[in-house]
Amino acid sequence: MNIPAFLAICALFVQAARPTKPVRDFHWNWRDAQALRVSDSLRNAQVSATEKAAIATVLKVQIRPYLADLGDDSASRLEDEAFSARINLIDLNQDGTPEVIAQAMVACGASGNCPFWIFQKNSGKYKLLLDDSAETFTIQKSRTNGYADIVLALHDSAFEQTLDVYRYTNGAYAADAGCYVATVAVLDSNAIRRLTEPKLTACQEK
Repeated sequence: MNIPAFLAICALFVQAARPTKPVRDFHWNWRDAQALRVSDSLRNAQVSATEKAAIATVLKVQIRPYLADLGDDSASRLEDEAFSARINLIDLNQDGTPEVIAQAMVACGASGNCPFWIFQKNSGKYKLLLDDSAETFTIQKSRTNGYADIVLALHDSAFEQTLDVYRYTNGAYAADAGCYVATVAVLDSNAIRRLTEPKLTACQEK
């Protein structure tokens, strides 16, 4: 099968599966979407050795089950994956102490969606605020209970991404603020054309 025909078939499947419920009250700051990079590893983080050790400790708790499923949760592998995890420090509640945005490169999906967490520092330890998977994340301009809302984007295809909206409630981030599909490209004359603005539709109810 040639590439244009394959793309046409993919587009038909996407068209058939696309939800139709309109979006009225949600705005995704898609231009602010971020992806953590190799250079953002905990190993390279500009924090003290004590902070690195504390962050590595909570990362190991989250990473160990994935490695166990892969059949290699040895201490050396766990240590390496924890310090290879990518992090960013962002103050989500404007209290002067940044939260840790983290992503491990284990058990990623075929399209690159990887385990994703947010931790909050409290009395020298780190509390888990969010646990999911993502390709990119967006810190929204909107806030809930003093914390910035978060959008996690999963790569579904060359045409679409799934967006989960998280808001802070009852001491953690909950994905109860909406699920959306962002159409980012369409098939045009047997070629993929990126849209200038993603088209959002609500996820279909399961």
